[in-house]
Amino acid sequence: MATARPPEQTDADRARAMGWVRAFGATLLLGVGLGVVALPWPYPLLSGVLCLAALVLGVVALARLRRARAGRALRPALVAALVLAGVLSATSLTQAVFWDEYDRYARCVRSALTGQAQDRCRAQLENALGERLGMG
Repeated sequence: MATARPPEQTDADRARAMGWVRAFGATLLLGVGLGVVALPWPYPLLSGVLCLAALVLGVVALARLRRARAGRALRPALVAALVLAGVLSATSLTQAVFWDEYDRYARCVRSALTGQAQDRCRAQLENALGERLGMG
């Protein structure tokens, strides 16, 4: 038979759980913010790392909320944000797998002076990725 926890312990558990939720939200917001800003290569990978860290923080936050029996209304939003963190970290960190291709693309774009030159850079990236994936 389970014994009831004292109210002050429950309140402290809830407060700690909400601290994890805030850390998750701040980390995810920073990761998304860095993903939106056009940073030079390889800094866009920071977005993926932060979203991956947010994913870990979010899972811990969800477990802490459940253990503290708190935030029932918050859990669906937290799960949706976890899915977002997972997708963003996967898409951003995929660039790390194709480091050479994105590095060449970044150098090409830096030297491109016209929109047409940038289009050529994009086409070269698409061709390089297609070849690497065996589709070209």
